[in-house]
Amino acid sequence: MENGPKGPYRKEICLEFCYKCLSEGAEYFNKGAQPQIQQAAWTARNIFNVGVHYMGADESAVADEVCKVLASHGVAANTRVRVIDINSMGSDPKRWDVVGQASCR
Repeated sequence: MENGPKGPYRKEICLEFCYKCLSEGAEYFNKGAQPQIQQAAWTARNIFNVGVHYMGADESAVADEVCKVLASHGVAANTRVRVIDINSMGSDPKRWDVVGQASCR
């Protein structure tokens, strides 16, 4: 936030900007921009999950591509991307099957 705007509403402006970046990142994938990704959601401020139809192979390459897209939205640094089998992406994230992952830098 040290590079943000000056003034009394600096923190609010910076937080709003960050929220917008996070929302745009998820919206990009949820609108079908990458056909293999069926669903996208943040489960923590630095954990981004994407759901795919799992076919038995390691899906870490998908996570690497997601890192690139998040970087283009300004949110990739220190983000962990997890690729989840869409069939396990129910309401309880503890039961999700992680089939690939990457740490964005």
